[in-house]
Amino acid sequence: MAKQEDYVWEDIWRVDSYRNPAERARRATKRLSALRAVVGEHRDLGDVVEVGCGDGSLANALFADPTWTIRTYRGLDRSARAINRAKQKCAAFRASQFAVADITELSDYIATADTVIACGIIEHIRNEKEALATLRSICRSSARVLITTSNTYSLMYIDRLVRQALRRWQYGYQKNYSARALDTAMSPCFSIERLQVHHGDWDLPGTAIVDRIASTLFSGIGRYLVVLATPQV
Repeated sequence: MAKQEDYVWEDIWRVDSYRNPAERARRATKRLSALRAVVGEHRDLGDVVEVGCGDGSLANALFADPTWTIRTYRGLDRSARAINRAKQKCAAFRASQFAVADITELSDYIATADTVIACGIIEHIRNEKEALATLRSICRSSARVLITTSNTYSLMYIDRLVRQALRRWQYGYQKNYSARALDTAMSPCFSIERLQVHHGDWDLPGTAIVDRIASTLFSGIGRYLVVLATPQV
């Protein structure tokens, strides 16, 4: 679990450009495309639990896209501000519910999910083993888990280290994973069925250009790792 002093997201949802509605919608569309790439044609998600759902942008994109089937959706986030926005954004979707919850306190959701979504979450949690074990606990035996996280093999990793050294990094604790490191971290709880590397947006054009050029030499380079996994039995 992140230390209390690491938790910065309530303020970020209040003042940071990250919370801009148009930006959130654009990011959600791109993220949904990345998830589609690892899920393939099997887009019946059943009962969904999204951990770290933020302002409901991804949920909104999922419900708006008829190629995805969702029976029920529950969105959980530690930020009350984000959850309030999610409730407003997704009010028209009767199958959706939102609640304030920490990733380490999900006992009410044990074995309730056919699909667990956790985008941009585990890299912000110091105790990744505890977090992944919690994600495993809310999975039904046949569940699928969709995870996105920051890639070590990206210029963005260097950019973050520089900004941290200059005390200009405002997003709290973060680590990056290589594909191998992510597989090692997840293996006690999950088996990775499919992993893809995806490039970031053009919000940082220098990073985007360098990553794309470098990826022609090494396919592991890109800003994000996108994973489809299944629970270990």
